[in-house]
Amino acid sequence: MKKYLMALCILLPNIALAHSGYGEHSFWSGLTHPLTGVDHLLAMVAVGIWASRYHGAMRWSIPATFVLVMISGYIAGYNGMEVPFVETWIAASLMVMGFILVWMGKVSAPIAIALTAWFAFFHGAAHGMEATDYSATGFAVGFVLSTLSLHVLGLGIGSLLQNKVRIYRLTGALVAGAGVYFLMA
Repeated sequence: MKKYLMALCILLPNIALAHSGYGEHSFWSGLTHPLTGVDHLLAMVAVGIWASRYHGAMRWSIPATFVLVMISGYIAGYNGMEVPFVETWIAASLMVMGFILVWMGKVSAPIAIALTAWFAFFHGAAHGMEATDYSATGFAVGFVLSTLSLHVLGLGIGSLLQNKVRIYRLTGALVAGAGVYFLMA
């Protein structure tokens, strides 16, 4: 087991953070971007899993808040707003969401929305700060659609895991562990 963890740690830094700061920003790259960086993939799915703990409108409010605030972060970053510690906050989002999943917690609606909004802004700003004039809108549309899809996937996973407490908590621990790793990297 230690050998596999060591191999993962050696390989993970190369694929962990999806923000390269260069490259083509087209619809296709926006669509695939959340799938190519472990930080984004885990965060988007974790948002959906977390939202699955709620019922009614709140179940959809968490992913909707994430997407709407992520768009505002994208616009801010694209328009030149320098957002400090963006990668740190993205890593922290994994850690916090992972710990919430471990505790299978339903935090109050205002706190859940505030945390979601806070972290979403940094995810969006990271994209916006590295966007170029070339198809910035296409890129944004692509990553919004991909993000929505990953949230829905997370909602499905979370719904399947509701009665499987150990697996649900293990999933949270893996997300939190990735966040801690990215914070230390």
